Amino acid sequence: MLIGLLTVAALAMPEAQTLLDVRHLYDAGKFSEVVTAVEQTSAASDATLPRLRYLAAQSREKLNDPEGARQIYQLLSAGADSAWAEVGRSALAAMDKRPDDALASANLAVEQNATLPEAHYQRGIVLMLRRQYDEASGAFDKAITLDGSYAAAHYYGGLSDYRAKRIDRMAKHFEAFLKLAPDAPERVEVESIMRTVRGR
Repeated sequence: MLIGLLTVAALAMPEAQTLLDVRHLYDAGKFSEVVTAVEQTSAASDATLPRLRYLAAQSREKLNDPEGARQIYQLLSAGADSAWAEVGRSALAAMDKRPDDALASANLAVEQNATLPEAHYQRGIVLMLRRQYDEASGAFDKAITLDGSYAAAHYYGGLSDYRAKRIDRMAKHFEAFLKLAPDAPERVEVESIMRTVRGR
């Protein structure tokens, strides 16, 4: 089944609730359920649909399905929204191990829509791949400022700060992440890092 066909059936809930629920599934590591929920969503607006697709693409990556992720990122990159198109191009370039192109597209996404949390998040992911941890942390901070419930941004913000040896900032991000995503598969890793750092 082609991932981009999102018209199977509408979820019986308001659109904002749909996005929140799908994000909770993602945060809990229920990646197959994310993909299924997004495939069954037909009532999403032009503003929400790319956000759902982005979650589905990331879920496909977590499920070790790069081709499925690639299909969704291609849908984003071909879309009418220029910022989301650049997010999709950035993700594709990152998958293809073209970090310069990935960063250029992420930067364009931020320039085209500085209020899009996922644009900053994607930029942070690319900066982490490039081992530019201080800059990555700043990108995740911007995503969180725009969307305080963005658990994944707290997680990667904490990792960036950990790798940049900014332990106080790391702890704040990780504490927020654990509150927002108590069932996350990364919970054990985060708690282990926190114990190691606090034991020093």
